[in-house]
Amino acid sequence: MSRTIITHVGTTTLTRIEQTPRGRQLVERLNTMFAGGNNPPEADLTASVTALTTHLHYLWTEVWNGTSAEDQRERRKVLPAELASLSLLALQPSDRVVLLASETPEGRFCAWVLERLLRLSADTTLLERLLTATHPIAPDFPTCTSDHLSLVEIAGLRVNADSRFDNHQPATAAIFVRKGLVHYVDAIWDIYNGVDRGQKLVFNVTGGYKGMIPIARDVAMLLADHHRTVDPTFTCELCYLYEESSELIVYGVLPIEFVLERALREQLTAAAPPDGAPVSGSWSRDHPRWKPFFIPVPGQSQLIQHQRSPLGEVILALYKHLQPEPEAE
Repeated sequence: MSRTIITHVGTTTLTRIEQTPRGRQLVERLNTMFAGGNNPPEADLTASVTALTTHLHYLWTEVWNGTSAEDQRERRKVLPAELASLSLLALQPSDRVVLLASETPEGRFCAWVLERLLRLSADTTLLERLLTATHPIAPDFPTCTSDHLSLVEIAGLRVNADSRFDNHQPATAAIFVRKGLVHYVDAIWDIYNGVDRGQKLVFNVTGGYKGMIPIARDVAMLLADHHRTVDPTFTCELCYLYEESSELIVYGVLPIEFVLERALREQLTAAAPPDGAPVSGSWSRDHPRWKPFFIPVPGQSQLIQHQRSPLGEVILALYKHLQPEPEAE
């Protein structure tokens, strides 16, 4: 069964880069480039990524080729979390990998490095043929061809700044809930629509912000429930690699049935996001099962005014795709 593997991208690539002398120099340069939340010129990032990828490719595959397949721990501890987990997923030629990254300078940089590393030994351009000919790669090193590899950047998917690059950026949790979660759901929906009949959708949540793990699980369960009556062969699961453990934790989704009541959808639509104006919520006394979808407004009675909770944002965003409202005539 072919798979579409949604891989959350974090910043462990930078951590691994800092473990090499040349990498430390580059991170110091990136620290200057990203200072104050700046977005450096794309040409500068591209040049840095190209040079760094070749360097890292040599270092990491040297470790990979110099250790036995049984010594998985030694191999994985030099790799970013995303590549380490993909190595245990044993990518097949028919698999599709989607890298999901935050639309931030450091997130974009890490995603670009991972994207190039994954396809470096799989593509057949002249430069890449020369690189792999002079330094062959072990067969089980994670690779993916360009036509099966894509990168999606998600705006607002950020809780606070990476202190290595920006010490002045205030916390952006409200933007994360209002925009980041909605954009995440929209991106997952687009990926889901590209999954062929009988495929498996895998959420690889090893990298990235750990607060996204329960959100990814909720989305996976809702998608599986939606698809259950359409194509029973469709499967969905989460996987996570804990640090340098020997096995992936693979967690299948629960066979739930979730029905979004029209009245609840209307209340979710009417309610405001965390930084918006609150709406009346006295109905919550009669619908206690709705409480997880809303949060009380600070300083207000819990039964008077409410706003959408993070779960409420996810439910509403997904069901706008699953059950679109009919267009007004």
